[in-house]
Amino acid sequence: SPRDARQVTDAALSDDPAAAMAEADVVAFFTGHDDFRRIPIEEIAERAPGAIVIDGRMYFTRDQIRRMEELGLHYRGIGR
Repeated sequence: SPRDARQVTDAALSDDPAAAMAEADVVAFFTGHDDFRRIPIEEIAERAPGAIVIDGRMYFTRDQIRRMEELGLHYRGIGR
C-alpha cells in the first residue's frame, strides 16, 4: 500500500515524466503541459503500481479514471 505522506522523506525530479514515475507511491499532475496528457494510463500503472494519482488539472476523463482503478491505481481529483 502507498506510504503515509507524513513518512515521505525523499522526492525525485526528472525531465522525463515516465522515468519520474518509476516505483512512485504518488504521481501528481499539476502542470498544464500537454506532454503529461499523452502518458498512457497503462504506462502509469506499469511504472508506479498501486500509486495514488493526484489530478490537479482535471486531465482525466471518467473512463480514464475507471481504467486507473481497474489497473490498481488510486485516483484523487482536486476540485471535482
